[in-house]
Formats: sequence, C-alpha cells, structure tokens
Amino acid sequence: MMAIRPKELPKTTSNWAEADWQGHQKSVVTTKSGHTVIVDEPKALGGSDEGPSPMGYLFTSLAGCTSVIIERVAKDLGIQIDGMKVRAEGFYSPRGIAGQDGYESGPTEVRSDITLKTSASDAEIENLKKAYFKRCPVFNLFRKSNAKMIDNWVIER
Repeated sequence: MMAIRPKELPKTTSNWAEADWQGHQKSVVTTKSGHTVIVDEPKALGGSDEGPSPMGYLFTSLAGCTSVIIERVAKDLGIQIDGMKVRAEGFYSPRGIAGQDGYESGPTEVRSDITLKTSASDAEIENLKKAYFKRCPVFNLFRKSNAKMIDNWVIER
C-alpha cells in the first residue's frame, strides 16, 4: 500500500458529531462516519453509567490518536513497530465543572505513557517523537490549552 502524498490531501477538512440527548446525563452520539457511541456519566453523578463520560472520551481520543499517528510516522520513517501500548490520563477539577469559583474545568495536566516494542535506534526514536509531537492533532489540542504535558516513553527492544 502506498502512502498518501501531501499534495493529494486537502488543505482543510471537517469532522462532526451529533448528540441526541436521552435524559439523565446520557446522549447517543452519531459521528460523521456513521458510528454511534453512548456518552454518559457515572451513577454517582446522576448518569446511568452506560458509557464513558465526555472526559473519558477525551482521553480515549488522545490514546487512540497517539497510536494512530505514531504508526503513521513510523511507516513514513521506515521504522518497524512490533507492539505498542498507549495510556492517556488527564487531571482536571470536578469543582470547575460544577461551576465553583477559582477552579478551571479543563485539564491542567495530561500524561501519556507510550510503550513501543521496536528495534529502532535511539536516533530513529527521537525522530519519531519529534514528528509525533508535531503531527498529532489531539496532543496539540491539549498542548495549546496550556495543560502541563508529560510524556513517558518506554522502548522495548
């Protein structure tokens, strides 16, 4: 399979999701691609716990995007990846979400633990990291929000 050349890509694109509120802090969300997901809150917060919370999906998005972009970058650089795990975690204030003065609702710290199984050299890994940090849109969304970004990379050879 050939890689897509940059000149074949549009300058911009869009994506969307539409939430159909079901009551009790639950929504069924349909995406542009036709997939549906349930967004819900835990029972302790008034939901029915039938799906991840919006914040749960936010960090799901970071973990997923990280693995997709690392795979893409590795392919572009000719790096073989034999295994990968990504754990994304964010810290935010429920007090901010509840509207309490003096607290921010957005993430203040975002941590990614990335474990790669590869025979790539240290220099190749550094090039992969540099390209990932530039190309991952979800990582950059968090970075531009001024959240403290912590990235822990473990390379298994």
